[in-house]
Amino acid sequence: MYKAFLIALTLLSMAAAETNPNCSIEDHHEVYIGELVKKLRTEAILPEVNLKKSKQLKIAALLTTDRKKAAFLQALSDLHLSCQRGDDERALQTVIGLASKAAALAHMAGNSAALTKLAKLKTKANDNAFTTGSGAAVRKRIEVDTTESGIHAGKCTINSYISNDAPPGALQALTGWQLSLKVIKPDTTAETQGATQAMVCETNNGQCSSSSGGTTAGISSGTLYKTDPAANQQTGKVKPSATPKEWVFHSDAIAHQAAQLDTELSDTLATYATTTDSCEPYNKLDDNNFILRVYKIAKGDDTVTEIPQAERNNIKNIVETSYGKDPSTYEETIWKDVKATPLTKSNSGRPSDTKLESISTLNDLQQIEAFIKASDAIKQNERSSASTSECKAQIETASACKGKEKKNCNSNCEWEGTEDKETCKPKNEKEGVKVENDGKTNTNTTGSNSFVIKKAPLLLEFLPMG
Repeated sequence: MYKAFLIALTLLSMAAAETNPNCSIEDHHEVYIGELVKKLRTEAILPEVNLKKSKQLKIAALLTTDRKKAAFLQALSDLHLSCQRGDDERALQTVIGLASKAAALAHMAGNSAALTKLAKLKTKANDNAFTTGSGAAVRKRIEVDTTESGIHAGKCTINSYISNDAPPGALQALTGWQLSLKVIKPDTTAETQGATQAMVCETNNGQCSSSSGGTTAGISSGTLYKTDPAANQQTGKVKPSATPKEWVFHSDAIAHQAAQLDTELSDTLATYATTTDSCEPYNKLDDNNFILRVYKIAKGDDTVTEIPQAERNNIKNIVETSYGKDPSTYEETIWKDVKATPLTKSNSGRPSDTKLESISTLNDLQQIEAFIKASDAIKQNERSSASTSECKAQIETASACKGKEKKNCNSNCEWEGTEDKETCKPKNEKEGVKVENDGKTNTNTTGSNSFVIKKAPLLLEFLPMG
């Protein structure tokens, strides 16, 4: 689930922070988007409330010696996992929407950075004297002024920006800068003396040069494009007293889209909060997997595949009896004991004795769960090895006694039988376990919660959810 979240936010991949030689505060498009993406990464995180509760319940189930209680706790743990999946899905859909808008605005920022530079393109001045009266054709190049080439030559990419330390002043970009939206257009201003647009001048009195040396023609340095305020909306998100930063687009429609995206992202991130399912069991009576699970545990029969119609009206009472019917009884019935679950070095690997409620991080809860499961696996393996060794010894003894005559039947063997049928067999040979257990029913007694296990042993991993 967490990998899916990261895929949805591909812009948010981070490297170790260091001084960025490629980005400066002058790269205001990249700085603004970079800070927006950082804000999105910080705010738009997946909730883990239900995941933590699931782990707490799981640990309490693993540590209790009451097997029926363990089963109810495990069912509740799995319910919280189901609620966590719902939390993740809702958060992910919101984040994907935000990431899509951020990606769209980032694309517009790249175009705007190029157009902002293009809007300042200038021609190079050339007022060298023409030859007068020679009759020969004289040509002059119309060249780009290299100081205003119209080419965006910056090296600051968004990935580069978010992977390194921000330049001084950048942290205030989202709150202290306001997008000033402009549209680039060819400059069609009429020819005038002293104009700032690129022009060719012809005269016979030397006025086409800054000197009076008789120059008859010259090319002035000037612009070819102009920018006008966007028609539909002239700013992005309105921010009082903010510093305007020019964003240039090729059309009013695209400028308006940028304004809407900036406003929506700013408003959403300013109030963003993840929502979580409170996941109280008494409010989950419409969860068929959960109520069937609870019914099976209450009846002590894991072979049930459907709650009988006659029992449907009683399921609410079963759930409320097992877990509580409101926040107060839920806390008293379940969480009071779960929080008080003792944790020691031997049962959970903690460095000092404490209670489960003191463990606040998901990482610590996961480590405790892993320790308990590993310890149980080791103990089970030891029991299995001991049983195997005992069985092997019995087989070897039986083999050694088999076929011996009465005079040689000694040591670990003994002679047994009647006059007509005698045999040498191991001493104290145990009677095999009767398959039907002498017709007795196996009963697990847990005080007031006593119940009969009919078909299968009740394990801590009892009846996994759907």
